[in-house]
Amino acid sequence: MGKSPDKCIKKMKKRLERLERKLQKKSRHTTRSPERRRSRTRSRSPIRNPTEEYQSISTSPDRVQEFENTLAIDLTSDDTKVITEDVDSEVLALLGNYPQEEKYGPDLLPSIVTRWEAIIKKGLDKEERKDLLKKYPPPLNFKILNAPKLNPEARAAAGENVLKRDKAIEAKQQQISCAISALGCALNNMCKSAVDKDNIALISDAARLLCDYHHTESLTRKNFILTGLDKSTKESVKDTRIDEWLFGADFADKLKASKAINRSGQDLKGKQPQTQNNNQQNRHHLNFRGTTNNYFKTKTQKTHSRVTARKGHINQYKNTQSVNTQQTNYNNRQQQQNQHRRR
Repeated sequence: MGKSPDKCIKKMKKRLERLERKLQKKSRHTTRSPERRRSRTRSRSPIRNPTEEYQSISTSPDRVQEFENTLAIDLTSDDTKVITEDVDSEVLALLGNYPQEEKYGPDLLPSIVTRWEAIIKKGLDKEERKDLLKKYPPPLNFKILNAPKLNPEARAAAGENVLKRDKAIEAKQQQISCAISALGCALNNMCKSAVDKDNIALISDAARLLCDYHHTESLTRKNFILTGLDKSTKESVKDTRIDEWLFGADFADKLKASKAINRSGQDLKGKQPQTQNNNQQNRHHLNFRGTTNNYFKTKTQKTHSRVTARKGHINQYKNTQSVNTQQTNYNNRQQQQNQHRRR
């Protein structure tokens, strides 16, 4: 047996009051930008007054349930207060630049993203990397694309840690060289037909960026090696051009020229006049206090020195007195013998 209409009406009133309280509480604590509010108000119908809606509803259970569902949908939406700004442009300039959003390029195919993302996270397999490096060697007319070799003279001057770091960067450069070679092959085929000019520009830009990165790594290797050289040699070879060798093919000749210049500079300076040490000149001066170390002796050491000197003086005085006494005794005996002979 169904419920009476009066009970349904009372129950519906309670539900409406509860929903009204929730709606008021949600509107007080939620904020949203004006643009979002305008977009959402266009996409949905405005919130109806529950009391007005209640008057137009019949007492049938199906209509009651439909009305409750409609209110539940309206309450779950983000209804916020509109916050408007009326600020002068000069004042906004004082607040600083508006943060710019990070820019991204066009989307790639999901199959491409999945494969490249796995390589970025885990890297290529060793065998696969080795096969790719063999697959795209440098072109015959572009041998300089290889990673530049380290000059033997620079290798001899570099330390062990520097050589290990140079070897790691050289391996990275070789991998960049193979990537440039692969792009060059694709660019060759496309330039012959000259059909897809947009893709030709894309591949050319990628290859140029990689070539610049290749050059930057060569400069990094040179700077690590130059830290182990002396200042004069560093200044003479730091601007050498990179070719198949890191410091150029004429690196040995430049080193010889640098040494010859240093030797000539030393000869032009001549010998400096030798100056006598002030301590040696004043060594026998009466007020000479000795070297700095002796002058700044501790108090105990000075006291010990004075006591030792005093003992030396006393011993010397005693020795002198004993010699004088012996001489006096000898003279007295001689006088006695002379008097005895006269008698």
